[in-house]
Order: sequence, then structure tokens, then C-alpha cells
Amino acid sequence: METGKRNKIIFFVCLMILGVVLIYIGLTMETPESIPKEGTICTSDGGCVPNAPDYIPNEIKQEIEEVIK
Repeated sequence: METGKRNKIIFFVCLMILGVVLIYIGLTMETPESIPKEGTICTSDGGCVPNAPDYIPNEIKQEIEEVIK
């Protein structure tokens, strides 16, 4: 009886250690979104947007060009 109880305790301790390691790996691993791609601007909060010239709609581009002139 004593051996069975001891084996259960060891089993649960191993499961807990494995769970902590998996959570740690999951939190520290970089997600694909956080790796900046060429032509993107990434903000400090981890969000990425396409680079400005391609991202701005044509109407706004024209307005900006008119203001510059």
C-alpha cells in the first residue's frame, strides 16, 4: 500500500513539473505575429501593421499629396 501511494505522489510531482515547463515554454516562445516581416511596422504592444505606403488607402494618399502641395 505504501509503495502505491508513493508512486502516485511521484507521478503527480512529475506531472506538475512537466506542466510548469510547458507553460514556461509557451509564454517565452515568440509567436509568429511578433516576428517582424519585411514591410511591416510593429508597435511596442506586439501588434504589427503593414508598412505605411502600402497600407494607406488611395483617397487619403491623394489628400496628403494635396496638403503637401
